[in-house]
Amino acid sequence: MIFESVLDFVLLFGISIGLFISTTLLFVKKQNNKANRTLAFILILAVVMLLGRLFFLRFYKDILLFRIGTSVDGTVFIFGPLVLLFLKSLLFRDDKKPKMKIWYFIPAIIYCIYAFYTFSMNNDVYYEKVTTGKFNKFYFFIELLGIITNSFFVYKSYSILKKYRLSASKEISFNQNIVSFSKYFLGAYVFSILAWILGFISAYILGYYSKIFNYDMVWISIPIFIYIIGFYVLSQPEIFKVAIKSEIKKVPQKRLTEERILALKNEIEKLLKKDKIYHKTNLSLGDLANELEISNNDLSWLINNSYNTNFYEFINSYRVDEFIERIKKGDAEKHTISAISLDVGFNSKSTFYKAFKLITNTTPVNYIKKLKLKG
Repeated sequence: MIFESVLDFVLLFGISIGLFISTTLLFVKKQNNKANRTLAFILILAVVMLLGRLFFLRFYKDILLFRIGTSVDGTVFIFGPLVLLFLKSLLFRDDKKPKMKIWYFIPAIIYCIYAFYTFSMNNDVYYEKVTTGKFNKFYFFIELLGIITNSFFVYKSYSILKKYRLSASKEISFNQNIVSFSKYFLGAYVFSILAWILGFISAYILGYYSKIFNYDMVWISIPIFIYIIGFYVLSQPEIFKVAIKSEIKKVPQKRLTEERILALKNEIEKLLKKDKIYHKTNLSLGDLANELEISNNDLSWLINNSYNTNFYEFINSYRVDEFIERIKKGDAEKHTISAISLDVGFNSKSTFYKAFKLITNTTPVNYIKKLKLKG
């Protein structure tokens, strides 16, 4: 009974967070509408699943409410296609109409046919079939189909993420935030499927109820999935906005006067060379614009037109330069490559390696080896 009350709390909290985050996503400024709407719908589906579970647990004596609670299980068959659609919309924002194949929804159609069939029965007939196990074979088939289809969409989703990482490898910092979110998002999805598989094996293959590997783990994994999305929506809202590169437009060449450009470049040089503002690992375009007291658009225009690069590559070039200076001074003998890269402002090893190779056309390890050979 204690565990059930804890489970109820987890489910109710997940429902509350899911409703809040799904609403928040629809009001993000400069939002990526396609991706945000899809993610909001995914969260609403997760909320419906949790509500169905609560109905199942609390109203099993009321056969009508019990039937409503079990009918929402069919949402698992549209969860996978929506996850795939969301990642396509998030990662490939220039694709106006991400393609979704009709056969992706065949399992959902099968479940709908089953649901209509069961709802055509009166409550007594339905209750008799459930309690005597006449639906067990169908339950087995439906669950197995759900596990297979969702596993397929995990594979498709990871393929999309891999494709994105290859095609957007030059968008160093912004790319990393999206990749990080996508990994955790898919990781939570995979965890739910693994919990489902363990519960399925326990119930249908081994034939007994395990206190650890049971369906409660599935329902606990869904709020975890919601919490991860909520964390990123609230802590890194830029992921759910229009990509920075899509905001860069051709603007009049005289957006800023020559005097203003020169003054700003001097200020930027002071902030970067003297104050070393790039040591701040999460330094953003907005942060630097605030220091210069200009708009984000003006700063973006200035960097693109005066330095022929984008903001993140511009900042990372200073970080790489300082890393090289420290290597030449012998810091590699005292500290690891990762430690030095963190000191100069990079937020991860992978981001540093990509930036270093993009700027120097070699890896940090090879660069250090060449320095030693010269020495």
